[in-house]
Amino acid sequence: MSRFRCSIDGNPDPNGPYFKTYMPFCFQSPLLVNIAIYSAASYLHETNYLDKTMTIAIKGHAIRMLNDLLRSEHGSTGDEVIAGIAHLIADEWYWGALHDLRAHLRGMRELIRIRGGFNTLGLGGLLSKMVILLDYSIAIAFEGPPYLQHSREPAFSDPTPGPFRISHNTPLVASMVTFSDCTSGLKLHPASASILDDIRFLIATVTSLPAHSSQAELSKVATTSRWILNRISKLPAHSPESPGPHEPSQNHVNRTLMVTGQATPIDSPSSMSEDTTDPVYQAIRQAALLYATAIVERQPFSKVCSHEQFYELWTTVWRVPRTRWKSLAGIFLWIIVVILPTAATTPHSRFVKSMLTTSGLEIGTENWFAASSALRAVLTLQAWLRGGDGTDVSGGDGSSGFGPSSSMASSSMASSASGSSRRSSDHLYAVQRDSHEP
Repeated sequence: MSRFRCSIDGNPDPNGPYFKTYMPFCFQSPLLVNIAIYSAASYLHETNYLDKTMTIAIKGHAIRMLNDLLRSEHGSTGDEVIAGIAHLIADEWYWGALHDLRAHLRGMRELIRIRGGFNTLGLGGLLSKMVILLDYSIAIAFEGPPYLQHSREPAFSDPTPGPFRISHNTPLVASMVTFSDCTSGLKLHPASASILDDIRFLIATVTSLPAHSSQAELSKVATTSRWILNRISKLPAHSPESPGPHEPSQNHVNRTLMVTGQATPIDSPSSMSEDTTDPVYQAIRQAALLYATAIVERQPFSKVCSHEQFYELWTTVWRVPRTRWKSLAGIFLWIIVVILPTAATTPHSRFVKSMLTTSGLEIGTENWFAASSALRAVLTLQAWLRGGDGTDVSGGDGSSGFGPSSSMASSSMASSASGSSRRSSDHLYAVQRDSHEP
């Protein structure tokens, strides 16, 4: 229930669905209030203001309340239960143990099956958006397929679609609006816009590959990615000169030629001012290099982004005010995605995870198509990077996303769930299955 839950800068729209619909819903639910208390306790434990014993006790109380609702005749599959489990999934992902995360995900998947799919959930579609975005975010962190999505189920249809805003523009989704055409609206340096348009072209090239790509198609991707990596590498690291007035259109022409392997690099700016820096440009360039390198080498983000590169980019990101990132929410989401898998093995894991869910929810509550398309593009790209064909993004048993080497096992709250808490989670879903399975 934090004001940062769906707002990058902590200032949510008071007329938005999260503020007007979800917050009152939470305040009227004793279960959701107690789960929020557990979330706060987990944060206090992380910052050494609350001991582990008290944190586990608070968690146990919330789990017992959830079990009581699951045993009830009318509330066992209601929106309150689903919202509560969604909060617990987020808490276990941020602070908890892999075992408990799996238990809550299994329970959530079964509840959604019983309800008849995401289109049957309430709160005007907001609850479905929150659950789906959380599922996508966890899958991206583990570089595996989502757990709750099934190709056999109808796709979620947003009952309250909103307008596309310029802040939603992201390199993850092909768009009729190029970044070079909206430098003024986004207050971007032309060189930053050019990088974003190049990376959008590259990501779209990969995510549009057919299920069984030919060698010629893969060769075109290799040629394109090496060209873009070479061009961005030659750009100044801190603050570029403004390119000429015709350079954006020339870049577009060359991106079209790249797929034939006939393009030649455009000369990058040859000089820059050393006494000023542009941290937005720096963050965009650093993230773009990671994306391009991952595609050139066809390696997952976790193998391409070293801890040194993570800290360099993370530090650069926080040199930019959060109000500025809010105006660039689609770009911010794109940056967080590429460092998230590596962040999981650092002390900043929880913060980076929360930034992905926050930016995804902020965009998703305003324009579901923009947010869901962006994260699905990431899942498709990740599937291709790990050697797949990009078609395994609609879910499965979730095993590939929760391998034994998962960083969560080492970064968890060191068994924040004690033996009794683990038994409580398993019993929670045993009750639910006994009550509802035919």
